[in-house]
Amino acid sequence: MAVPAGVAGAEPVEGATRLDVGAYPTTPAVPLGIAGSPQAGAAAEARRMADFVVGPWEVDPRLIGLFDTSAVVIDGPETAQSVFPEELGVVASRHQVIDGFSTARWADDLELQHTVLRFADPGVAAAAAREFADALAHRTVPGGPVVPASIPGHPQTAAFSNPVIEEDDGRVVTYVRSITAHGPYVLSERAMAADGVDTAARLIAGALDRQRPLIDRFAPTPPFQLAGLPVDPSGLAARTVPLPADEVTATLPGSYGPHATLHFQDSPAESAGLFTEAGLTASAFAHADVYETRDPQAAEDLVTGLAAEYLATGTDAGPIEGLPVSRCVDSVVPSSGEPMGYCVAAFDRYVAEAAADTVQDARQRATAQYVMLTH
Repeated sequence: MAVPAGVAGAEPVEGATRLDVGAYPTTPAVPLGIAGSPQAGAAAEARRMADFVVGPWEVDPRLIGLFDTSAVVIDGPETAQSVFPEELGVVASRHQVIDGFSTARWADDLELQHTVLRFADPGVAAAAAREFADALAHRTVPGGPVVPASIPGHPQTAAFSNPVIEEDDGRVVTYVRSITAHGPYVLSERAMAADGVDTAARLIAGALDRQRPLIDRFAPTPPFQLAGLPVDPSGLAARTVPLPADEVTATLPGSYGPHATLHFQDSPAESAGLFTEAGLTASAFAHADVYETRDPQAAEDLVTGLAAEYLATGTDAGPIEGLPVSRCVDSVVPSSGEPMGYCVAAFDRYVAEAAADTVQDARQRATAQYVMLTH
């Protein structure tokens, strides 16, 4: 049986054809090649940009709760409009946003959504930022008036706050939205704090303090070259169990760099340490997930570490039959408490991971992913 490119000497499990993969496919896709269109290239560029976008947990370690839109690739105006309120989405569209990435997390009394948008040049970004700020200043929201706010250490940032009455418990919380032009980028923040505007403003300041120098390290692709970008630079996405067609978005399936990978983790701060120790080089997310590590020992250690994250709130469901370096956990979805099966397995320097409604489904999906990696 052939092994993945660059892993000569990897030993697939004997009898892999008899492993229980359920109805999941086990044959890799053909190499995904170049984008071929500006929009597909914008999605590839945004996935690349995600490696240079600050995560909310880096601002406040309590911010790890997942939203449905905790990580969103923006591949043009339409996707931008799905991330923002209508009046802001219209501005992004009018100024022809090229691409971007949005990340969001919550805690009991805090929320932070952090978005980086890229425009054609600094002039367009500055004009868009002015219109964003004007739209924020004139928003009509339930709960109370929208008033100007200040972000500590960032006098150039336009910010506005408003109270909101929570539907579930009736408490009053404060939201602050801000807009900052930075070169060809617009940095958009939305923060919520139960104890008032100062806490929300400090969250935004923390995000901006980290984001401005980080995005300066990103080398954007000229817009006219986007169509020529590789869709799957690591090659991992083509070897990941595919999503059903009706679940495909600009975000998933996709391959990501080491820091970008954290935007998809249930426990990003813990995972960051595991990935550093494993020498993570790339990941891919689809109907299963794949992590590429430094070497086979690092992959085995990562299996142990990832399983431990879920064992903290779940129960050990044993290994996957036929896969010696594997672990399953009967756990819950951290953000909702709903039942979840989780399985993880190593093959050479790769780690296959799957989460599903049941442990049995997770076993089959992770096994299918393992077999796909052995081709």
